[in-house]
Amino acid sequence: MSLRNIGGTCYFLGHSHIDAAWLWTFRETVEVFHDTCETILKLMEKYPDFCFSQSSAQYYEWLEEKYPETFEKVKRRVEEGRWEIVGGTWVEPDGNLPSGESLVRQYLYGKRYFKEKFGVDVKIAWMPDSFGYAWTLPQVMRKSGMEFFLTQKMNWNDATLFPYYFFKWTAPDGSSILTHQTVGTYSEPVTDTAMLQQMNMLSSRQRLSDLLVLFGRGDHGGGVTEDMIERALEYVQGKKPIDGRFLTAREYFNVFTRKTEGKEIPEINDELYLQYHRGTYTTQARVKKSNRKAECLLETAEKFSTIARKYGYEYPGKELNEAWKKLLLNQFHDVLPGSSIPEVYEDSEECFEYILRVANSVISRSVKAIASRVDTAGEGKCLLVFNPLSWSRTDVVEVPIDELGDEVEIYDERGRIIPSQRIEEERNAVFIAEEVPPIGYKEY
Repeated sequence: MSLRNIGGTCYFLGHSHIDAAWLWTFRETVEVFHDTCETILKLMEKYPDFCFSQSSAQYYEWLEEKYPETFEKVKRRVEEGRWEIVGGTWVEPDGNLPSGESLVRQYLYGKRYFKEKFGVDVKIAWMPDSFGYAWTLPQVMRKSGMEFFLTQKMNWNDATLFPYYFFKWTAPDGSSILTHQTVGTYSEPVTDTAMLQQMNMLSSRQRLSDLLVLFGRGDHGGGVTEDMIERALEYVQGKKPIDGRFLTAREYFNVFTRKTEGKEIPEINDELYLQYHRGTYTTQARVKKSNRKAECLLETAEKFSTIARKYGYEYPGKELNEAWKKLLLNQFHDVLPGSSIPEVYEDSEECFEYILRVANSVISRSVKAIASRVDTAGEGKCLLVFNPLSWSRTDVVEVPIDELGDEVEIYDERGRIIPSQRIEEERNAVFIAEEVPPIGYKEY
């Protein structure tokens, strides 16, 4: 297939979609990211118009810690405007399994890092490879300060053709974000055949003629090669019937916004459901269970340690931040869904053991600080039952018998005896705590 003069412009943006873990471990990705950065930095010296985009704050932090000289060189290119930071998240997470709080933290921790280290307020949400996207994501993105969203994954549908390349994606609360489903992949090699096909598809499906081309090697890194840039330069220098230009993702979205001003674009009020990878949500159940347990315990630790500050307890910000970052890393879209090699899940379990150890320690210390200020005067031993939820709760309480003695009767605050039962094999006494107040406690 040969090029013909069909009009329009190809906008070329270098990119390397690097998986934090997949067929390799986190440790290997540290080196992959460093090598990719060095490759891109050298190409930027030779090709002054070449632009590159890269997401994921975790990768930059790894680079900062292990390869500070490379980090400083990247920082200078960011300041120059040719190295574009996109995504704003800690990693490119799974788009379905994390809790709403976790998705917010992806943007909180990612955007805060990029603001502190690079002075950049990221505006483009970037999840090209996640396995579908929850309907609530436009709300999370918009309220995290994002203006645009890019993916390419909906091209992977194996039964239903995804109909749009540009659309307004609206969450149940009414929050909307302008979304681009790229025509090609996130690792285009820049060939005449692909450019022509993609330009024709964009034109025929949505009557548009401005094509974003994300070119470079991804997954295991590598980034852009010199021959890819040379092929793109043939378009940029007018040697092809289709015009070409190097630019950033932000500049591309600005072009699209300007050219569609006053025109209607399609709207989707639903999740973006990916058919092809649906099987990942039934694999590696252990990592999914550990993730949910860690999410709940970290939220509980923050609630009670915040209350305990009123009573002189020093808020463990550093501990909790490190635990959250490990959790966010393990929500990467090839880890949490269950599509990685066994070694990844061995590393993941070590991370979760650390997270749970920190969270449980913080909870224990903070509730002890709170309990020390409660008036427990009265007959018998005092038992305080805490409820971390934001609504009243009635549930089973288990207490070690060794802490209570052999003969036990349990009474509520009104002196009413509460039915209880001994479980000898577990050395526990169990009873029902009724209507424990939200984010509060009840005395027995």
